[in-house]
Amino acid sequence: MAKERLKFISFLAPFAACASLILASLANFLVHNDYPLLRPEVLIVVSAIIALSAVAATLYLILPRWGRSLFEGLLAALFIELNTTSLSLAVLAGVGVAAMTFWKAASATRPMALFGAIVLVTTLLGLGGSTPWLQSVSGRGTAAPVDATKPAIVHLILDEHIGIEGLPNDDPDAIRLQTQLKTFYLNAGFATYGGAYSEHMRTMNAIPHVLNYGGRVGLGMRGPTAIVGPTEHLARLLRQGYRITIFQADFADFCGSVRFSRCVTYQSSSPTALLGTSLSTLELAGLITAKFLSLSQIVDYGLLPWRLVAGPLDLPRLSPRNLGRSTSPASLAALNELARILSEAEPGNVYLAHVLLPHYPYALDRNCRLRNWRDWEKPFTGRKLSKRQHAYYEQVRCTTGKVETLLKALDRSPAGKNNIVIIHGDHGSRITEVEPTEANIGKFSDRDVIATYSTLFAVRPARPQPGYSSERLPISLLLKDFAASGFSSPPSSAAPERPTVHLDGPNGAPGKRAALPRV
Repeated sequence: MAKERLKFISFLAPFAACASLILASLANFLVHNDYPLLRPEVLIVVSAIIALSAVAATLYLILPRWGRSLFEGLLAALFIELNTTSLSLAVLAGVGVAAMTFWKAASATRPMALFGAIVLVTTLLGLGGSTPWLQSVSGRGTAAPVDATKPAIVHLILDEHIGIEGLPNDDPDAIRLQTQLKTFYLNAGFATYGGAYSEHMRTMNAIPHVLNYGGRVGLGMRGPTAIVGPTEHLARLLRQGYRITIFQADFADFCGSVRFSRCVTYQSSSPTALLGTSLSTLELAGLITAKFLSLSQIVDYGLLPWRLVAGPLDLPRLSPRNLGRSTSPASLAALNELARILSEAEPGNVYLAHVLLPHYPYALDRNCRLRNWRDWEKPFTGRKLSKRQHAYYEQVRCTTGKVETLLKALDRSPAGKNNIVIIHGDHGSRITEVEPTEANIGKFSDRDVIATYSTLFAVRPARPQPGYSSERLPISLLLKDFAASGFSSPPSSAAPERPTVHLDGPNGAPGKRAALPRV
């Protein structure tokens, strides 16, 4: 009996260390994201952590001394990584704990368990604070009173929206989508540019480039966020006396460099945005687990090197970072708030919105119903190209339906029909066989280039002048031309004789120019 009791005591310390540290990290993740803790999917995740902690503690008991020290070091590193953004600090802590416990021939599991319990309790008491998934901040606006005779301007950037002429002309479903898009925008009064294209393949360069009328690209990334920086487009609108409201995903920051009246930011990866969707309890538990684990590079890229495993099993798709992506359901929920804002649109106000739709994952059918979580598609996987494309087409149809909802909300607003609307993408779908970058010159096809750079562009002046152009025109030039007319007449720019785009160089920097192929 004494021997069994001793075994149990030996088991208890590593079990408590593992369970308390990971549960504390999970609690911190959920509380930070303002996710309710008393839900069945959370109980499932907690139960899984407790079970895995029991397995880990059992293995710990049979490890040699160096193995136990390594285990404790990895546990310390994992805790640091799940709760901070510093991989170097996690590695330093892990090496330090492993070296110290091995040198001292001691165990750190008891102090680690105590520390984890303290963090867990303080987190559950709410001492760490939380971040709502949708946040609104008031700014300084404009110094002068807004001119109520000016129309309201709505500028909507739909991330990863391919252009109409960029859709494959040998696919019946793509041809149907071409017709649907053209019909929708023309019937809604838009001058539509089916051959429009972006000169850049990534948001961090594409959006600053178009908003500066082709003058410059972005300022790079700050962590996971693209910094748009000052833009000539918004600066011009401010000089004209407009008041600016920004509606943005957390992926790109517009508000940090403009004098806004209001800035609304939605957390595109927040699990809280998934509440109220049709996802089952098990699917929610799976998404929460993936999002939680993706906080750790040790898990996502270190101990489980998914990216090194390719082929028919398509295991890179199963990495926590990929499985945890839920930007499209979050963006769908965010559009409800945008519709409410536009229903209150007033003359003399600009509403610039960047929404991660029809951006991957392709989780929505044409009626904006969530597909089964296991069937969500992404552009950069080894799955069959046509499978990815058709999932994307359905999400484009959903997005178009939501654009119609936004336009109706705008027409009901105090601004009424006195409005100007600009809608465009930042780049194409990027659903390719080979990504068209400098490193892949000679490997990618014309179709890969078209899918990457072809993008939507449509404008509606206060007096609609619907029409359609298939000319290949850069969206930066189209926006510049429309702004130069005072947004009174559709762009009439001449197409470049030889359209070119920037291939990405190292770290996403704009690299060599390449010819834009004909469709």
